[in-house]
Amino acid sequence: FTYFFAVISPSELTDRIMIEAYNQGIAGTGRHTWLFSDSFGRTAIGRDFPIGSPLERAYRGTGLMSAVGGIPGMDAYDKLTKSLQQLGEVEEVRSHLNTLFPGDYSDGKFVNHSIITDQEAFLKTPGLASPFLYDAVVAIGLASCGLLE
Repeated sequence: FTYFFAVISPSELTDRIMIEAYNQGIAGTGRHTWLFSDSFGRTAIGRDFPIGSPLERAYRGTGLMSAVGGIPGMDAYDKLTKSLQQLGEVEEVRSHLNTLFPGDYSDGKFVNHSIITDQEAFLKTPGLASPFLYDAVVAIGLASCGLLE
């Protein structure tokens, strides 16, 4: 078996690429598995292809891989969730976060960020990006410390 991991953007190109992959004998053969990144979105989901057509054969057996920073039940993810929830419950923390957000947009209007930080759901779950951002910030911090050694 041969596996392909495809990150294709814009997704409008996917059908053209898959038809060419079929024509080249690297899709739709039963020996090749195509996995798409989450940028693939809903490109092939819910579509009906004529049975036996190049697109039906090329997409048959494909998969979608989506990056996630963790799921409930993973120790590190659960600890991050608990820490974020504790931070979100402290008024002083939310007020301090409001001071860190930019105060205006390019048109010069002041933006009150408490419309975000005062929401009930604020910092209740890490969301999709937080685990990745946390890791990136820690990595930058460690790299910065390494510069001084």
